Amino acid sequence: MTRGFPRRLDYRFLGALPPAQWWAPLRDRELVNLERPEVVAYGGGTSLSVLLSGIPSGRRDVVGTPIRYLVVVDDLREGETDTLLARRLVLAGLRDEDRLAFGRALDAAFDEATVDAMLSGTRDTAPVGDVVAEVLAKSWGAGDAGQPAGGPPMPAADAGGSWAGPADREQARRDFLARVAALAGGGHGFAFTSHSLATKAGVTSALAELRGSNVVLLADGELTEVMRLGKAVATVPRRRGELTHRSPQQLAQWIPQQLTRPVVLAGTGGVLLTAIAVVLLVLLL
Repeated sequence: MTRGFPRRLDYRFLGALPPAQWWAPLRDRELVNLERPEVVAYGGGTSLSVLLSGIPSGRRDVVGTPIRYLVVVDDLREGETDTLLARRLVLAGLRDEDRLAFGRALDAAFDEATVDAMLSGTRDTAPVGDVVAEVLAKSWGAGDAGQPAGGPPMPAADAGGSWAGPADREQARRDFLARVAALAGGGHGFAFTSHSLATKAGVTSALAELRGSNVVLLADGELTEVMRLGKAVATVPRRRGELTHRSPQQLAQWIPQQLTRPVVLAGTGGVLLTAIAVVLLVLLL
């Protein structure tokens, strides 16, 4: 979904609607604020879905309010190509420079006149999927490449189960990336950032309402270290009887050596990328 330059072109999807709003349990409970920068990853046992909100556009609407993108990518499967894309998307939500680069790439692909024409119904939205696929394939962030030079990565310490931590702590962010990697490998649950939750009591209550094992990074809250909230969920069988598993070495490949930037988030609209469903929504915040 997107917003155009005229105020009347407000909150519309570019192309097809998302096939399912899997993030609804977080949105409906107000555990995330999708009008703020957020990262939401969800594993359903067979695939991974990722939502980024608050990706900044360089454009503004007619009254000068900044426009932002919200991007949803569904049906990421285990495999080198999808795994790398999932990692890049999460890093775009966790690192300022990657998020800004992603926004610039979306601006270049969807100029103002094209967006307004699509939203007003005077231009075909069928090419949206192919255009977004091209954007996702480009090098638009520091997280694009593999492990950065300078020695082996610090190990991730995510031991499973539900937990919460501060978004500005290096180890918490590493553990968050490790959890998303586990979800991509067939895990169940959410890994998300939150501008809504702030207290230990609020986090405990919120995660207790969600099924499975879930983790959250608080953008602004009283936590100063990771708080463990529950035991790990048993490994679940995957296709062809294979058991879901990620070794520390495999998880470490997801983790850059430095994740020093605070979390920020955005919004976008709807498309299909080969087997991956991508929704691109542009929000005015």
